[in-house]
Formats: sequence, C-alpha cells, structure tokens
Amino acid sequence: EKEVMLEEARFLMQRSQGELPPPPPGYGRDRRRRGRGGGGGDSLPWERSVHQMFDEDSGSLKRRMNLIRVPPMDRLIRRLSRMEYLPAIWFILSRKDCDLNAIKAGQAGALTSDADQELIEAEVEALHAEQPEAVREKLVPALIAGFASHHAGHLPGWKALVERLFQRNLCKVVFATGTLAAGINMPARTTIISALGRKTDDGVKLLPHNELLQMAGRAGRRGFDTQGHCVVLQNRFEGADEAYKIIRAGPEPLTSQFTASYGLVLNLLSVYTLAEARQFV
Repeated sequence: EKEVMLEEARFLMQRSQGELPPPPPGYGRDRRRRGRGGGGGDSLPWERSVHQMFDEDSGSLKRRMNLIRVPPMDRLIRRLSRMEYLPAIWFILSRKDCDLNAIKAGQAGALTSDADQELIEAEVEALHAEQPEAVREKLVPALIAGFASHHAGHLPGWKALVERLFQRNLCKVVFATGTLAAGINMPARTTIISALGRKTDDGVKLLPHNELLQMAGRAGRRGFDTQGHCVVLQNRFEGADEAYKIIRAGPEPLTSQFTASYGLVLNLLSVYTLAEARQFV
C-alpha cells in the first residue's frame, strides 16, 4: 500500500503543481531492486517527505492526495457540455452551497445561447409580474446563464420556474439537495453527486445504498436518452473507494412506514365490510 500511494502521490503532485521532478531513468527498476526499504540515501526529497507523511499519518496523506484529485467545477461543466452530457442535476447536501455554486458557475461563463437567454428573461419577467416575492434576484444572472439551484428554501413559484426551464432544456445545470431525487419531474441526462458522506449525530457516515441509487437513478430522460450517466465527484474525504463500498454493500431492506389511522379505518368501513377492510390493513 505504501509503494502504491507513493507512486500515486508523485504523479498527482507533478501533474497539479509541477513541484516534483520527473523520476530518474530506470526509477521503477531501481525501486524493485532496492525493495520496500528503498535506501534512504537514494530517495528523492519529495519521496522522503511522502514516506514520512505516510508513517506519521497515512490518513492525512490520503486526504491531501484526494484534494489534488478534486476537479475544478467550471472545467467539469465544460467537459460535460462537450461530451453532450447536459442537462445535469448536481446534488449537494447543503442549501446554501446549492445557491453559492449556481452563482459561481454562472460567473464562469454562460451555457445558453442568446435565444435561450431571451426566453429565460421572459419567464423571469412573467414571474416578477405574478409573484415578485418568489424571484431570487441574486440567482437571476446565473439562471440566464443556464445554472440554477433548487431546494426547500425557495418559494414554490421560483422552484416551478426552474423546473419548467430545465424541462425545456433552457437550464443546463441545476444544483439541488437530495430531496429533489424523489417525486419531481426534472428529467436529466446526467446526475452529479458531490459527496458520499453526511453528518449525523454519530459523526460523518456514508450515504445508504438506496439513497445513492435514487440520486443516480435520476439520470436518463425517457424518450430522449438510451442511457443515463452518473458522475461521483472526488472530494477531500471520499472518492472511488467509498463509492465502490456503498455500491458493493447492496440495497438496504425496505421497511414499510404505513400506519392505519382512524380516518382511514372509517373510510374503509364506509365502503367495505369489516372483513374486506381488514385485508387493506
């Protein structure tokens, strides 16, 4: 594990920061001959540093490497656009971060054409006339650029506007909380999951398999796409290993939350006999 992490650290740091020199000729063969110890006198300075970090706190080294792997948001969006993977729903667990990321994405550049922007502006003006209190002024520039946020902190009028624009492919990327994964008609070609961990009373825990599957399952538009795409982002704490662990664990058993209320029982008895009503409960 140490040798694998060392090689990966060298590659990541070279690529992202340019701080590390290329390995000398025959580096891989020399390492195999020297064995795992490697010989402290033959090690490069960066190699000795990574060895020390691994020995003192391997978790810290892994988090540092994960941080280097995190893709810049604007670069990822442009790449998805070039690959024709949009429209996309970008799941973020925080309402505040949904708004902030929509604004940030809008400032990086528009994904909408001039014609698209005119249509979006017309929809916003119509909402201004009908429900001025529902308009989120800080989010309007991002919306015109093709980016929006969608969560329970917004008034229904604004959320309905975002949903309409997304369905018409005028809004290209929607940053949303996990609640959007159920019950809302916003068909997307791609879903993006920004984090696999969630804070609980017992600390940070990985998302349940069923919840991850529900978010990923939003990808793929019926009648438009033959397949959907799900992108799980690397962050400082979670990445491919954690995603594999969740998927490998398999679905959790479903537990019914149905309860028979007094009103339900009375309604059943008004239509059915007691024996028939018992079959429903």
